[in-house]
Amino acid sequence: MHTAFADFIAFSLILSVVWVAYTWLFLQPRVDWRSPKGLLTLLREGVLWNWESICKLFSSAQSLPASSVPYSIYFITFSGFCIYAAHWFIQKRKESDKQPHPLYVKGKLISQSVTCNPNNGEFETMDPSVHTVTDIRNLCYTYGEKPALYHAKQWLSYSTLIRGSEIFADIVERNAHTKAPVCVLGDFSSIKCSAILGLVSIGRSVVFVTQEQQPADILHILEEQHCEVILLKHSRLSQLEEALQCSYCSSLRVVLFTDDDYIDKGEGCSGYLAEESLTQTHNLEVLSLSHVIMSEYADVEPHAVLPTLPLRDAPAVIIYNSNNEPITITHRNIVAAASALALEYAVKDSDVILAEPISVASTLSLFMCAMLCGARFSFTNRIVEICGEVQPTIISASNASYYAIYKELLGLYRAYPVTTFLLRPIRHLLRNTPSFRYVRQCRVSELLGDNLRLCLSFYSFRPLSKAGHTLLMRMIGVPVSIIFGNTETCGICTHSVGNGNRCIRGYVAVPFVCNSLRQSERNTLLIEGSNITECNRMVELDGRRWFDSGISVLFLKDFLIVHKMPSTFCSSMPA
Repeated sequence: MHTAFADFIAFSLILSVVWVAYTWLFLQPRVDWRSPKGLLTLLREGVLWNWESICKLFSSAQSLPASSVPYSIYFITFSGFCIYAAHWFIQKRKESDKQPHPLYVKGKLISQSVTCNPNNGEFETMDPSVHTVTDIRNLCYTYGEKPALYHAKQWLSYSTLIRGSEIFADIVERNAHTKAPVCVLGDFSSIKCSAILGLVSIGRSVVFVTQEQQPADILHILEEQHCEVILLKHSRLSQLEEALQCSYCSSLRVVLFTDDDYIDKGEGCSGYLAEESLTQTHNLEVLSLSHVIMSEYADVEPHAVLPTLPLRDAPAVIIYNSNNEPITITHRNIVAAASALALEYAVKDSDVILAEPISVASTLSLFMCAMLCGARFSFTNRIVEICGEVQPTIISASNASYYAIYKELLGLYRAYPVTTFLLRPIRHLLRNTPSFRYVRQCRVSELLGDNLRLCLSFYSFRPLSKAGHTLLMRMIGVPVSIIFGNTETCGICTHSVGNGNRCIRGYVAVPFVCNSLRQSERNTLLIEGSNITECNRMVELDGRRWFDSGISVLFLKDFLIVHKMPSTFCSSMPA
């Protein structure tokens, strides 16, 4: 239930109870209310009696009956309700007059498509001097000692980030004989992101292999991409060994591993056994990244500026989808997506972004968005546990994490003693009082820090329901933006507008500035933009190539899109 509407019902309930009580008290002895005609007479006489009493209250207080004092209280309540109702109506009119997106005024409908790009052209970057990841790296160097990445319970500065990225790129250049992509196995981490930044900045590409991949699939990717170097955590060495037991990999030569943040006793033993097996049985060179840096790069300082290469359409990151098909993301795709996120959510250098890796494309875009703006960034799979240390302003979490936050706050609502005994409209009204806001904010601060201003929810197989989305926003007290288009071909596509109550049948959203949208004949969403990479699901219409996302849409109109709610709806948030 909307907050203002709940307040309206609460005041209406109070007014109705008072009106009925006074009318019954003073008019019931005079009217036979047991018949329908008597009820109508009672209602008519009640309205006239209230009107006369209000007029007398203004004319002369002496002419009122003995009930003048309580009736004056009633009149004050009635006046307050009228003032509140007028204020509520005016606010609703103002909200309806507002455009839901600041770029709508300049937008234009082009070739039956929807876009929010004010220049009516293809959006590529928010900064004319930044067109590749190399430009982002050079920009990061200017931030100096500002905090950049959270690693091992401390903030690494931008200078440390750039130094680590350049050292890793040099290690790869020394050990690799070809320009084949470097394989990164496992989930995201600060060290891996530094390595990715360094490799992509010098023109190399990176192929991501998730830890959920089967051993045979890992071996297939290594062979297909001719990878010579692989980067992974020490605990993942056993997974690599298991993959190499399936068949021989002729291209792989060097294994670089990073230290684990949390070491399990069993994983630690298996990691050392796998390290010995990879060295002796598979004849691979296994190197500890931290040991190599300490022994050979202790006094190395990074270059201030790397030469800008023509890399705009060069491959930067290669991702394999669920069908084991390679998807190549270029520098142009990454910069466009990062710029669109920075513009839409007004990311500044004072922001702290805390993200759970949802998909490679979306997480990488969010990371590059932080680097582009000089913000701080951190990866985690334990949002609730780490928020107190990081104090984020923006969080991007999975629905499982949001559900855990929801349950914590729900316990607070139920523990508030007065709300148990009041009617639902009064309870909703109470939840917006300053006292409860203070109590709620204290608990939110304990869970998510004191500085939170925005929550991001990337659309996945289990999207936030609209009811869950609205409930989460009300409980946390900050906007929760649902981002659609969570595929490796298109990390971002559209984002939700408002609280989702404007359309019962679907999700109301608008495109990011880098995207143009169109509805196909099958009512699926076609996406075209700088952040869209080539794949086998591209269609050509009106001389332009569109990505068929497969996302069902109800309609596109007036720069708005309504995503169709899944028929077999599955959500981890309660409806």
